Amino acid sequence: MNRVVTRCNSTIQLLSGVALSITSITVSAAPISPELQAAMSSGSDVSYIVKFSAEPSLPLSASSLGRATGRDRQEMLRILKTLAQRSQYTVRTLMKGRATKMTTLWAVNALSATSSPDLVTVIAADPNVKSIDLDTLVHAPVPTLAQESAAEWNLNVTGATSLWEQNITGEGVVLANMDTGVDMVHPDIRRRWRRGINSWYDPNGEHSSPYDSDGHGTQTMGIMVGGNASGSAIGMAPDAKWIAVKIFNDAGVASISTIHQAFQWLLDPDNDINTDDAPDVINGSWGFSDLMGQCFGEFEQDIALLRLAGINISLAAGNQGPGAESSISPANNTSGYAVGAVDDSLNVASFS
Repeated sequence: MNRVVTRCNSTIQLLSGVALSITSITVSAAPISPELQAAMSSGSDVSYIVKFSAEPSLPLSASSLGRATGRDRQEMLRILKTLAQRSQYTVRTLMKGRATKMTTLWAVNALSATSSPDLVTVIAADPNVKSIDLDTLVHAPVPTLAQESAAEWNLNVTGATSLWEQNITGEGVVLANMDTGVDMVHPDIRRRWRRGINSWYDPNGEHSSPYDSDGHGTQTMGIMVGGNASGSAIGMAPDAKWIAVKIFNDAGVASISTIHQAFQWLLDPDNDINTDDAPDVINGSWGFSDLMGQCFGEFEQDIALLRLAGINISLAAGNQGPGAESSISPANNTSGYAVGAVDDSLNVASFS
């Protein structure tokens, strides 16, 4: 069967060049998105994301930013953070005392805040501002029970067990997920947590240590690094370490800005460019199911930066299949790696 897969056109400019530098671009006025304008019409405080015009000039190839060249990765982080600090200074000064929840999103040169509509209008006049968008919400995936299948069939069909026989079990690798959290006391997972302040992040500020109020994130982490406490192996890389960012709050909701915060945390978990503590692989089993078949490029730059830094990321293509154009973003962004599903007979799953 031929299938049509929707992929987004790239909207990010990562300029090639030997030297890493900062390219400044300014525009005469910043558009306020229609969604934000509608929210502002009520007169109540609004939550929004301000994006700035200045863009980083970074090498197009990720090969020079791998684990073996940590100094290049440090330089990448330095450029991104310096660019945000310089280009956002005027707007941050305007916001002081007038905006709440102000957060710098240095990876994409943006900041998020909540304020009165009047302040939004003032900010829009700054020549360094490119756009101001409503900080919208996305809901966590709904956990579903899988069909009954033989234990470990997924590990066998993917060849994981063959790799284990060659002593390739994930040792020395750090995996991360962006999800509803992780149950730190789960017997198949607890011993694989890397531990430390650079190994757990809750941008919603609800939990200072790994926690999962839903179960979805624990399930995905189990598939990644789970052991065999139940008597049957469940994880692809049982000797890998894990870290996690809980993008969804306990009510199962994430904002666009908290997801941006999560992506940039994964680039530099301890917020110190001199230490190399980023994960090797990231999984995100969520997406914008209400935009099925459409390309929502909000996180294209976040994903591209991770790839540029030598960090691989896989994203769920969605559970709205199997029809044509049923993929979801951000998995169908050009920089992401979209993952579907098969059953134990290697047929495309009915929902994939």
